[in-house]
Amino acid sequence: MDFQKAEIVSIKTGYGELIAGRNPFYAVKLRSRQGSHRILYGNESTFVSFDGETVHYSHEKIEVYIHVKQEANRLIWRIRLENKTQDMPEWVQLMSLGVGEKLCDQDGGRGEILFPWNEGCLVRDMEKL
Repeated sequence: MDFQKAEIVSIKTGYGELIAGRNPFYAVKLRSRQGSHRILYGNESTFVSFDGETVHYSHEKIEVYIHVKQEANRLIWRIRLENKTQDMPEWVQLMSLGVGEKLCDQDGGRGEILFPWNEGCLVRDMEKL
């Protein structure tokens, strides 16, 4: 992870690299009362600090604090926003990943993606999503 640039650089397992490219830690969609919106990405923010557990980013419209804690073989992520505008946060996305391998339903693929929608959605082919 590159906390300075707010990007995930690499996630490796025994199978190799899991992600493709660098992806921002977070995205926030702000919507005005008039209906216009703007999506703010982590890599558009300025790195302020990292104390070993919490990283702080600043943007002209928001302050973002991401707490990262390691427990056993997993990372637990929490995000806190301070909105500096009159716009409403419509959604917050934390930990976007670009999958580097082919999915199960593609020739030579073996990957699956679990989206946390409702009870969960297991995706084996992005064309069927």
